[in-house]
Amino acid sequence: MLQAYLYVQLIYLFMKKVIAIVVAVILLVLAGFALITMGDRGGAVVDSTDETAIVIVDGEIITQSEYDVFLAQVAAEQGVDVSTLDEATLAQLRVQVIDALISGRLLQQAAEEAGVEATDEAVETQLTQLKSQFPDEAAYEEELVAQGLTEEDLRTNIRQDMEVQTYLDEILNFNSITVTDEEVAEAYVEISANEDVPPLEEISAQLESLLIQQKQQVVVAEHLAELRAAADVEVR
Repeated sequence: MLQAYLYVQLIYLFMKKVIAIVVAVILLVLAGFALITMGDRGGAVVDSTDETAIVIVDGEIITQSEYDVFLAQVAAEQGVDVSTLDEATLAQLRVQVIDALISGRLLQQAAEEAGVEATDEAVETQLTQLKSQFPDEAAYEEELVAQGLTEEDLRTNIRQDMEVQTYLDEILNFNSITVTDEEVAEAYVEISANEDVPPLEEISAQLESLLIQQKQQVVVAEHLAELRAAADVEVR
């Protein structure tokens, strides 16, 4: 409960300072394989057959079906019924989803160019862990059909996501990002000025972790800006 409480408070205080697309990347791009776990969509089937190109990123196509799947994921996570959105809100959501897809493709391309490769063993381990979330093989297969995926598609998604995660961890030196005691103390002062929170010594570890995540997101935002500036992106 304490950690969840801190998370909500810090997201409110700090994440508003971070470029919005980074949040989309963290939630969507790095967890693309989780699309298959969207069991809370009431069994709705996403149409993944439309191969119309809606974006071209350095010669690579992002299809309408990819957009549809991501849009369904965003809507499900936010508890939003897309059919009830007005035209202006839907247009804004479309821009955000397309930006997230572009960012994801840019990171995938950067990981490939950097020579980052996920091993077959690591991919199979992740696939096994994902399949274990389902009660049986039939439920797993049913969800694959609902997502318009084959198991090989899923393996590809898992591989790409693992490679992007490795790229972010290693190439962008995520492990070297730290925060000082002074930064933790400043964050605590900012939060405690408006909220009743436990003593600093009880929550300093959680604050440190969240502040590191904030810095990581800023690094991703800056890197994505560089990738986007150097890329040839066509939105149709």
